[in-house]
Amino acid sequence: MYKLNQILSANKILKNLSKDQEFFLDILQRKTYIFGKLEKDLSLEYFREGCLHLSTSNPIWNSELQFFKKELLKKVNENQPKPLCKDIKITVELKKTKAKQFSKPKKFAKTLEDLVKQDILEKKEKGYVLCQSCGKMYVLQGTNCVFCESENIK
Repeated sequence: MYKLNQILSANKILKNLSKDQEFFLDILQRKTYIFGKLEKDLSLEYFREGCLHLSTSNPIWNSELQFFKKELLKKVNENQPKPLCKDIKITVELKKTKAKQFSKPKKFAKTLEDLVKQDILEKKEKGYVLCQSCGKMYVLQGTNCVFCESENIK
């Protein structure tokens, strides 16, 4: 019976596949060192034909990583005698969110009329009375409302 390594090494394509897989596993083990704090926001997808494929859920990280691509490539190829990774491709995969279910609007405990009546009662308790000129606005005792005062100035 043949061992897996013997089968993979016999075929050139499979041999390259095996090297890619080993290299990808090496990157997985060193991902904290390579990507640092970004490790949480990145997903290592696969390594194929000299290109490391990453994905992120945030488009901002995509543009940020474009600036640091050369530094990342150096770190990725650090342990290799010959650089295997020639490029890094980053894709943005937006997370699908569930549609929010809107609840029925809450009914107000009091109607607008009740709120106005309550406001009038509070003003009466504080000493407010109806305007002497127009009799519509509540003002402090002995004064006219703002509207009547503005007419008197004219």
